[in-house]
Order: sequence, then structure tokens, then C-alpha cells
Amino acid sequence: MEKRQEKFINILQRKGLFESIIQIIGLMVNKVTSLCRVVFLRLRGYDIDLTVCLGGSNRFFQSRRGAIHTSADVRFGRKTRMDAGFGGTISVGHNVLID
Repeated sequence: MEKRQEKFINILQRKGLFESIIQIIGLMVNKVTSLCRVVFLRLRGYDIDLTVCLGGSNRFFQSRRGAIHTSADVRFGRKTRMDAGFGGTISVGHNVLID
């Protein structure tokens, strides 16, 4: 939480108020979009923590429920692909960036 607040303060200091508000709204929209995608994946049987941040165009494949597991504070960059294959499993630990 503190890092996010520092990020917003830095944005406000560097730019004018209007530009800052627009950028902050953009960051919030990205976070909400990522959360919606994580919830959708969880509904499909993926064991993904709610704090995971998806960058966009991510592809996940698992042949059985829970084959892909992520811990807290994992970030995926754009166009990343996780493929557990048939019978395989993937487990990602805490504070990992996959880009």
C-alpha cells in the first residue's frame, strides 16, 4: 500500500493536477481489469491468488483444475503464457515477475 501511495505522490509532483488525475484513473482501471481477469480464471479452476497482476494478453492452459498455482504478489507482463500441459503442474512463489 505504501508503494502505491508514493507512486501517486510522485505523479502529482511531476505533473499538473489534471494530468495526474487522468494517470491515476488509468492505473486504477488497469488494476480493476487485472482483478476481473484473475476472478474469471479462478472461476475456471485456476488456483491464482487475488493479488496477482496480469499485464494483458496473458494465456493460461491447464488440463486439470488447480494445475497452475500462484502465490501472492505475482506479476505477469504482456503476452506471457503459462502451459501446464497434460498432467503437469506449475507453481509460482511470492513476489515474482514473469515478463
